[in-house]
Amino acid sequence: MAMQARAFAVAGQPVEATRALSEAEASLHGPVTATSEWLSPFDVTSFAIEAARCLLRVGDLSESQRRLQSALAVSPADRVRSRALAQLMLVTVLLGRGQVEEACAATHVVLDEVVSLGSGVIIDQLRHASVLFGSHAKACTEVPPLLDRLHDTIRERSWLGTVGALQAGAVGDGHLG
Repeated sequence: MAMQARAFAVAGQPVEATRALSEAEASLHGPVTATSEWLSPFDVTSFAIEAARCLLRVGDLSESQRRLQSALAVSPADRVRSRALAQLMLVTVLLGRGQVEEACAATHVVLDEVVSLGSGVIIDQLRHASVLFGSHAKACTEVPPLLDRLHDTIRERSWLGTVGALQAGAVGDGHLG
């Protein structure tokens, strides 16, 4: 349902997106079906990220920010990847609202938390944040040192995407199978 809400948001149908988000949120409180050993459960933080994407797409930055901050306040510390994704979405929202200093602080928190996390998705989101911060480098003195830290982190962790691509290619060729 959250993915359907995102599709409505992308299609420029904010009323339908909001309705689908409400239905998805209501289902979070329903009974949990069988879990998979391969997938993490779709929890409050995961939903907040999807809801924030939809709300960002339809232009409701305030509600997007509120949902992300609420989810982060109750998100378990051991869900590092999920928390980092929510925090990085919050960075996007904060920058969209012109809250550059708050976005810098949130990014530093993410960088501190993902030191030992191996996630190509997180690296992609850090790259995205780097691009977004680029337009603020001259206006805010906090941004250039943050950009340096982001670039260093991305460079140090870039091997994640390379390893994944190599493994995918090797598996496809029958070499690692």
